[in-house]
Amino acid sequence: MAEEHDSNEKPQGSNQLSVSTTTLYGSWNGIDRRKCHRVVPLRILAFGPSRSGTSSLRIALDQLGFGHVYHYTSLLTINPRDAEMWNEAWDTHHNHVPGTKFERQDWDQLLGHCGAVTDVPSCLFIRQLLEAYPDAQVILTVRDNPEQWWRSMQRTVIPLWERFYFEPPRSWSSYFYRKLFFLGWPTSSRTRIDQRMANGAEMYQSLRADHIHGTRTALDWLRRHEEEVKSLVPPSRLLVFNVKEGWEPLCRFLDVPIPAEEVQFPIANSESEWDRTVGPFYIVADVVVYGKAAALAVGLAFLASWCRKIM
Repeated sequence: MAEEHDSNEKPQGSNQLSVSTTTLYGSWNGIDRRKCHRVVPLRILAFGPSRSGTSSLRIALDQLGFGHVYHYTSLLTINPRDAEMWNEAWDTHHNHVPGTKFERQDWDQLLGHCGAVTDVPSCLFIRQLLEAYPDAQVILTVRDNPEQWWRSMQRTVIPLWERFYFEPPRSWSSYFYRKLFFLGWPTSSRTRIDQRMANGAEMYQSLRADHIHGTRTALDWLRRHEEEVKSLVPPSRLLVFNVKEGWEPLCRFLDVPIPAEEVQFPIANSESEWDRTVGPFYIVADVVVYGKAAALAVGLAFLASWCRKIM
C-alpha cells in the first residue's frame, strides 16, 4: 500500500512569522515520494519566479485553507528527498534523457500532499504541470515592475549561490557554509537539482551572467516567462497578482471568503528578513574560519617558542 504523506508537513500557519524564517529550521521528514500518492486535489499552480511574492502567496493560500503549498523551502528544509524526483523530472523535461518519462502519476507521487505549488522548481515546469492538471487555477505573481524583481534577485539569492554554492570553494568559509546550509555533498540529489537549476534554467543562467558581467539579460527572460504563462492559460483561469493588492483580488479569483479585517495579508521574506535569516550563516561560517586561523596562529607561536627552548 502506498504510504500517505507525513502530517508533519503542514504548511506555515497564520500564527507564524513567515515561510522563510520558520521552515528554514524545520524538521526533515525523509519521505520517499515514490511510495506516496495523491491525497488532496492540486487546485492552484502559481508560476511566478522566486522573489516575486511566492513566500507571501504560500502563507496566504495556507490561511485560506488550500493545504500544503509547495515552495522551494519544502525541498530545502522539509523533505530534501523530494530532490530525487525533481531530478527525474529534470532528466525528462529539461535534459530530454532518452528512455525517461515523468507524467501525471509521477507528479501525483511528488506533489500528492499539495493543494497548490509556487516558486522553484515548480515554475520551471509550466507546460508539464498545466498538462498534468488542466483544471487547476493559475496565479502569476509579479512585482511592481521587472527591475524591482531583478534587483531583489541580485541583492539576495544570486550572490548567496555564487559565493557559497556553485563556485569552487575559495575558502574554508565557503566549504563550511555549504556543509552547514546547503547539504553540499557533490553527489547528493539536493545539490544536483540546485546545480541543474542554476546551470540549466535560463532564469538562473541569465541572472548569474548579469551578476558577473553587469548586464540585465534576465529582464528579457522574465518578460518571456510571463508572456508564456499568459499565452498558455485562458484569462478565466489566470490571475496576475501583486501581493500588495491584498486579499480581495485573490479571494475573488479563488471564490473564497475574504478573511476578517484584522487579518492582514502576509508579506514575507522581504530583503530585510532575508538578511536576518541568512546573515547568521555568514557569521557562523566566518567565525569558524577566523577561529581556525586564530587557533593555528596560537599553535604556531607555541611551537616556535618550544623550538627556541630546546635549541
